This record gives sequence, C-alpha cells and structure tokens, in this order.
Amino acid sequence: YEGTVEITGYNGTMEPNVVIPEKIGKYRVSQVGGFSGRDEILSMTVPGCVEVFSSRAVEECKSLKKISFAEGIKTISAGAFNNCTSLEEILIPDSVEFIGISAFYGCKRLKKISIPSKVNKIGSNTFAGTGILDIIVPANVQEIEYCAFLGCEKLKTVQIQGKPIFGTSVFSQCTSLESIELPDDTEKINKGMFCDCNALKNFKFPSKLKYIGDSAFMRVAFAEVKLPESVVRIDDYAFYGSESIKNVTLPQTLTYIGKAAFEGTGITKVVLPERLTDIAEKMFLECRKLESIYIPKAVQTIGKEAFKDCSLRDVYYGGNEEQWKQLVRDHEELNYITPHYNSSALLATLSL
Repeated sequence: YEGTVEITGYNGTMEPNVVIPEKIGKYRVSQVGGFSGRDEILSMTVPGCVEVFSSRAVEECKSLKKISFAEGIKTISAGAFNNCTSLEEILIPDSVEFIGISAFYGCKRLKKISIPSKVNKIGSNTFAGTGILDIIVPANVQEIEYCAFLGCEKLKTVQIQGKPIFGTSVFSQCTSLESIELPDDTEKINKGMFCDCNALKNFKFPSKLKYIGDSAFMRVAFAEVKLPESVVRIDDYAFYGSESIKNVTLPQTLTYIGKAAFEGTGITKVVLPERLTDIAEKMFLECRKLESIYIPKAVQTIGKEAFKDCSLRDVYYGGNEEQWKQLVRDHEELNYITPHYNSSALLATLSL
C-alpha cells in the first residue's frame, strides 16, 4: 500500500449487503464512516485492515441487522451504532481497545455482546437501551461511566471480573436485573446506580462500602438491607419506595442518613446508629409497617414528616424524658407513641 484512506460516505445506490473494500486504488482503507441513516443497508462486512469505525458510522441505519468485523479493528467510535434498532448480531473482535460513548445506544434488538479484554473503559450510555440479556465486564475495565447500561430492560445478569469505579445511574432502569456482585472493595455506590431495578432481590453489599448515593436503590426488590460496618453516609431517597424491604441493619459507623432515605419501605423495626445526630425529613414517611424504633441520645433534630403515616407504637430512646419532650415538641404524630427512656441499642434490639 502507498498509504491509507478513510471512507467518509457513499453517494451511489447502496446494495443491502455492504462489503467494505480492503483498498481503494493503492491505498489501504483504515477508517470507515458516513453511512448514517442509510435504511437500505441490511448487513455490513468490515475487513481487518480497518482500524477505526468512525463516529456515528452507521447511526440510525434502521434496517441494519448484522455487522461483521474482522480481527484488526481497534476503535469503535462514539455513537457508531446509535439507534440501529434492528441490529441483532455483532461480533466484536479481541483487537478492539476502545468503544466510544453511546456506541450501541438504543440497539433494542441486540441481545448478545461481548466486551473485548483490552477495553479499559465503558463510556456513558455505551450500551444504554440495548436488548442485552447478560454481560461480562472484563478485568481490564477500570471505569464504567454514567448511564452505561441505563434502561437495558432485558439485562438479567452482570459479571464484573475486575475492580472498576462506577459513575452514576450505571444500571438504572434495568428492570429485569436479578444478579450482580460488586467487587468487595467498592467504596461508593453512586447516585441512581440501581434505581428502578425492580427485579433485584438479592444483593451483597461490598464489605468496604462507605457511601450510598442519592436514589441508589430506589424501588428495588430487596427483602433486607444489611449494611457493613464501614458505611458512613446514606444520601437522599437511597431506598425510597422499596416496599419489599422488611429488615434493615444499620452500622454504628453511619453518621448521616438523607431525606426520605427509607420513605415508603416495608420496614417493621429499626435501630438507628449511636452517632446519628439528625433524623432527616420524610426519612420514614409512609413506612406503614414500622412499629418500633431505637433513637439514640445523640439525635438533636427530627425533620418534618419523618414519621408521618407510620404505625409506630414504641420508641426506645437513649435520653431521658425531658430530652424526649424537647426533641418531639414540634411533632404531634410522636405524642401518641409509648417512649421507653434511657434505652440502649442492645436493650432496644432485644425488645424489638
């Protein structure tokens, strides 16, 4: 070859089964793109001399069902297959090192895809809205960006082989997700990560977890939440609307629980950690099965509607009667509850 050439489009009549040539004249074809919106394409074959599949290369090719890459391709660029709604089959060779953001966004008929072992990052929205059923994230992946698998409604199992860091809403709206295990040294579960994963029943919280973000487990299907003795912060709406949660074990390391964190859950009893100083607004709003709670002496404020529409009968309180009256002076709903003063977490646990 006397050099390389990039295909940036084709103006002629398109055959339904496109075969990209290895060379044009004396030049090797090294990059391919410019076919966006060509609905007449049913399949495409890309030879091994092509290293880069360009940004939006076949975006919105609504009839494209199959694409074959030969070993040699290194880059699948941003939005390359964006909204290829008929795409069912693609084999990504091991030579691929980079997959761009939104590369397969909206490929709703794509059920199977394998991420090559050289890929070290899964960008934002890369597989969002696809029809994939399961995915293996190889050990080399160091980062999974925001919304990478957002709205993969058929995704059931995720296997993570390495120790990536996670962005926000990575698996949000994966409504069929049943099985995923995060690396044990994961410290942060970010905002919206498993929001609306309505089929997620079993989940092992990583043993080094420190932070649970806003809406991270909103409307999941857990029966219980057992947090490790490492979690220091739970943000707003973290478990909001997860009606199936009946049991919650909160660690003594925990110092902050955000607004409406457990609103609308099915918890029946709870022991708040000793270092908690504030019960945020709406924290247990509409927890209609919540009958008893331990509140430590350290608590200084109870937020608005924190216990509205609960079935609270017993409060085990770490302080004395005078302190309790001061704490609940603006909370009518707590005036009808039987307080047990000078309680300890241990006593409360036994009593609960």
